[in-house]
Amino acid sequence: VEEKTLLPVFLVALVFIQLWLLWKNEVVYEGTDNITHFHMARYAFENPHLFLHLWGKPVFTTLLAPFTFLGFKGAQLFNLLIAVLTLIFTYRISKSFFPKGALAIVVLTAFAPVYFMLMLTTLTEILFSFVLVVSVYLFMKNKLFFTALLLSFIPFVRSEGIILFPVFAVAFALKRNWIAIPVLAAG
Repeated sequence: VEEKTLLPVFLVALVFIQLWLLWKNEVVYEGTDNITHFHMARYAFENPHLFLHLWGKPVFTTLLAPFTFLGFKGAQLFNLLIAVLTLIFTYRISKSFFPKGALAIVVLTAFAPVYFMLMLTTLTEILFSFVLVVSVYLFMKNKLFFTALLLSFIPFVRSEGIILFPVFAVAFALKRNWIAIPVLAAG
């Protein structure tokens, strides 16, 4: 069976596993941060300043907010959806470097203990991984302006993302794309 066929089968199985865990589990991994992110996003429409609150991370809060109307489990589904999209882009990147092992990389990523647990949280790490993986994918496709533009918002997903700016600035310089470097400040 071809890897291209196995990827959707694996992703569907992963979603079913996670949905079963979501349904069965009443314990919240990483406790209060989870609840606080949920509440900030849930009440951001009533208190718009929460959309810009730096602890809550503005990009994360904005994207999570609509899902919070489905309750806490709906908010957890947001991270599951983003994790699946991240795994799809991980597969695309991996296919370029390891044509025969791309699916294995996706499986190992999905079942890495911390990543697997974070899929059913309302924490920022999953969205951070998505922005980073899509940025790498765009970079590989030579869409450097869009890479820089997307990456410019990563500190508003997780503050630690700012350390990626010098790395990508050097990569843009090595590709002699001087326009992309100042775009890193767009966010």
